[in-house]
Amino acid sequence: MIKFLNTEALNKEILSLLYNANKEVLIVVPFIKTSRYIQTALEIIDNKGTEITIICRVNQLGQSERTLLNRMTNLNLLSHPNVHAKCYFSENRLIITSLNMTAHSEKNNREMGILIEDNDEDDTDWSNDYPEDNPNAGFVSDKFYEDLINEIQRILNASEFVKKSKRSLENGFSSELLKTRGDILKENVDKLNKFFAPKKFRYHSEFEYDDTYICENYFDKFDLIIKDIEERFELSPNKGKINEWNDKLQFLHRKEIEIMSKDKKYYFTIYLNKGAKLNIVGNFEELSCLSMTDRFNTWDGVLGNISQYFTPDLLKTK
Repeated sequence: MIKFLNTEALNKEILSLLYNANKEVLIVVPFIKTSRYIQTALEIIDNKGTEITIICRVNQLGQSERTLLNRMTNLNLLSHPNVHAKCYFSENRLIITSLNMTAHSEKNNREMGILIEDNDEDDTDWSNDYPEDNPNAGFVSDKFYEDLINEIQRILNASEFVKKSKRSLENGFSSELLKTRGDILKENVDKLNKFFAPKKFRYHSEFEYDDTYICENYFDKFDLIIKDIEERFELSPNKGKINEWNDKLQFLHRKEIEIMSKDKKYYFTIYLNKGAKLNIVGNFEELSCLSMTDRFNTWDGVLGNISQYFTPDLLKTK
């Protein structure tokens, strides 16, 4: 969802962004002189453990703001000498605005901005917004977020730490919000390779799905292709005749698999598709709730179950 915000709406939506952040908030503003509403919101989310990163002109902070920020446990405070951008960023919301984090601006100035919200109930497919053949389709695209993250990272690069959060002091600074698609793909490949070792996965960009991983010859003569790490794996033959594989694998079409993981049953269905490709599909809503390790364990159980059918006799080709 994309929404235009005037001054009144900005005041409301910035507070909503702060209160509804799950794990992390990143704020870029040049000047800070907080109203009691923003001050209360920052203190509350700090107390509940939300990681907060603020980049501002620290030399412009008044004593009351320094006192407020210094007593916050989960705050990273960085100083940039000439930052003038203003944005508020959480896991599912982004506000880009003219509004500084000052009580005077909230009450007296005519400001404007936009809210971009990842709303699961919204049917908008962000990855397809802003296509070349329809520039009025929307504002958001993958490139939009790549550009946003890269610009915030440039601002961070030129900033200096004034205060580190407890987590940053213990583990070093990191931000899930600033991970690019490339960062996430690399992390997922590393996790797959660690879990399924000695099997080797790599990212593959030539498939129809954006985030696709492949392990060549996972089973002899079959590549394992992960088209959706939450929901869908595919076994695709890399040797032999397609018609022959279609005949051999027909008995697996629509076969149901039941896997027990952490006292819960998960169900998967095998579909034999065009090209003798075996698509193994699970329940997205259930699998996406699992941690990455638990998800891998579940898929490992599925693949272990399927491996019993890949006997020497089945794998013989004419």
